[in-house]
Amino acid sequence: MALQTSGAISLSDIQTEFTGSNPISLSEYYGRDAGVPESGAISIGNFYGTQRIRGTTSAPVFYWLVAPDYTNRLYWNGTQITSGFSSSATTLTVGSFTYTRHTLFYTTYLKSARFDYYEVSRAA
Repeated sequence: MALQTSGAISLSDIQTEFTGSNPISLSEYYGRDAGVPESGAISIGNFYGTQRIRGTTSAPVFYWLVAPDYTNRLYWNGTQITSGFSSSATTLTVGSFTYTRHTLFYTTYLKSARFDYYEVSRAA
């Protein structure tokens, strides 16, 4: 369930939604959702309307973001491989690997942004 869009949000609310460790630090939540910075200044206000992605994200996934910043990202086993490529891309070569986008398995909408998650394979 998403965090509220107005009113007070506590560090505990953020930790409950996104999981995390104690003591709670906002820096452990960088880039967890659209509008939450990936580095630099971060505040509780960045978390209004955000939510942890629920779905099978433990498998290697292609992370396709159609959002206000139009940043597409490729993750392999939870590690970002590259970003900023065209949303129409179906294959990407990064380093010695070629990544191929496959089946859409999860979509969510947050703050008027759409997040589509695809299965991905890679070959050397």
